[in-house]
Amino acid sequence: MTSIFISYWKGFCPSAIFRESFEAVLNIMKEKKTTKVLFDGGEAKLSSTEDQSWILNDWTPRAVVAGYKYYAVVLPKDTFGQFSSKMVIQQTNRDNLISNVTTDNTEEALAWLLAQ
Repeated sequence: MTSIFISYWKGFCPSAIFRESFEAVLNIMKEKKTTKVLFDGGEAKLSSTEDQSWILNDWTPRAVVAGYKYYAVVLPKDTFGQFSSKMVIQQTNRDNLISNVTTDNTEEALAWLLAQ
């Protein structure tokens, strides 16, 4: 049975909550032994450059060690949020350790993850 964790994001998220939420995603990935995450950021806003750096340099390496292999991102409708998300996604993929897809459609993102 395929296990996928779905994380919904809405509005601007203060740094402490942003990081706490990603830590929760990591803990659930470890607990459920899932390698797949859907980040639904359709209603999300821009994340800070500090949080973007933290995702790239702290969270992602720990997630890869925990088995993180696939993720799908529903891009924010907000232009600045899209830019922020795309920057992180591009950098996350620099080592080709994680496969991903970006879309503006939750069902499409979920279908891609299920096919992996």
